[in-house]
Amino acid sequence: MKKQFEKLTAPVCIFKIIYLHEPSYLIWSMLQIAANAVLPLLYVYAPKRILEALTAGSGFADVLKIIFSYGAILFLISVGNTFFANKASLAASRFAKKLQYNIGIITMALPVSDIERASTAEAVNLAKNASAITETASYLSRTISNAITIAGLAYLIVRLDAVSLLSVLAVVSVKSVFTYVQFRYNKKARLLSAQNERVGNYLMGLAYFNHGAEKEIRVDNLQDWFIGKNKAYRNEMVTLQYRDFKYTALFEAILTIVTVLQSFLVLTILAGNYINGTIRIADFTMLFTAITSLTAALSAFSDQISLYNRQVMNVSDYQKLTLFHACDGDSTSGMATTKAADGIGIIRFEHVSFIYPGGKEPVLSDIHITIQDGEKLVIVGLNGAGKSTFIKLLCKFYKPTSGRITVNGIDIWSIPNSRYYALIGAVFQDFTNFAFTMRENIAFTESADNEKICAVLRELGMDIYANQTDTYITKTFSPNGIEPSGGEEQKLAIAR
Repeated sequence: MKKQFEKLTAPVCIFKIIYLHEPSYLIWSMLQIAANAVLPLLYVYAPKRILEALTAGSGFADVLKIIFSYGAILFLISVGNTFFANKASLAASRFAKKLQYNIGIITMALPVSDIERASTAEAVNLAKNASAITETASYLSRTISNAITIAGLAYLIVRLDAVSLLSVLAVVSVKSVFTYVQFRYNKKARLLSAQNERVGNYLMGLAYFNHGAEKEIRVDNLQDWFIGKNKAYRNEMVTLQYRDFKYTALFEAILTIVTVLQSFLVLTILAGNYINGTIRIADFTMLFTAITSLTAALSAFSDQISLYNRQVMNVSDYQKLTLFHACDGDSTSGMATTKAADGIGIIRFEHVSFIYPGGKEPVLSDIHITIQDGEKLVIVGLNGAGKSTFIKLLCKFYKPTSGRITVNGIDIWSIPNSRYYALIGAVFQDFTNFAFTMRENIAFTESADNEKICAVLRELGMDIYANQTDTYITKTFSPNGIEPSGGEEQKLAIAR
């Protein structure tokens, strides 16, 4: 029920997200929707007006004027549609980049505990693909465009009498339902084919390239077994492909028969209406084209709805991510900012307990300790005693399950991250050096003073780097650049 509600409200969320990040994308998409919806209606209605002029005995000049008028309108809308599509595509690209940037800001501001939480991790993994949200918006715009076209075509055919109208709708529905069944079968066939292809690639990789199993294949004499398994799989794939070919051919044959029968029945119904005087010859042509176009529009609408439903949960995941950010972001009070600005003073753990997400037993239980300004503290304990967890709580990677941590009497969770992290530093057992220059890895800016960096490096006993600035400090950490040892990487982490 919740997922259905999210799908129903997703269009509003999409429009809101687009409006907040790239309003021009919304404008160009709306114009493109209008152009896409109007074009099929004009192609249906224009021949009717021309036939009406011809059957009314209008002169060639008058008929030519009508042809020219509708031709000019169709040309302008077609050109406009192409222009709107290009503009919408460029705006969509900007929208995706802004969305990726925003997702990066949100995820980097979340506490580690939220990133590790299952629901948040799922939201991050899915929402970080901003192109998926852009695709969802694209599917939604096409769905709306098709819906408008269907409404317009339906309006054109309601002039038929009730019996004829019901007959036409029945014929159109049969073909639309069959087309939908074919779409669903093709979708399942594609998924099965993709799954089998992954299995096949894995088996082929083992059989012919060994892929990390070189020792086992040789020691356990598995060569013939793997090759035989791969051969059996390939035979199974050929059987599946042959079955898909048969079903596809059957679907195509049935669809052709249904299309011919639909045309025959529609023409018969319209001919009866023309003979009875219900419609004129111009209406006959327009209605036949409208009914044929309606069938195609319904099929396209069904396809777009399926594609939209497949992608729409990405929007929900993005909404969850922004909700986490709203709850866990930099909630700031002016007092906290001012008091914390003077630097780290007295740190106090006030009856702090902590259980890791998904855990049952507390790692830390009722920790109550005060660390004075300038005091040095060594924490000693067995593996798993909670030493690293103590530091992670102090670094705001996790929120205490109960109790609180204060700096100068202020709860650290009321201090903005940007302010708090400017006051503390930490070097962990597992640290990261980035694939940037040494200067950027230490100072996180390319404009840092080389003399200061060299002074820090000398203090840490890394004179070889400090004495050859051009050779080391400006080069990138990579196999083709600098490759420090493990101990040197630890010193670089301290240098920060």
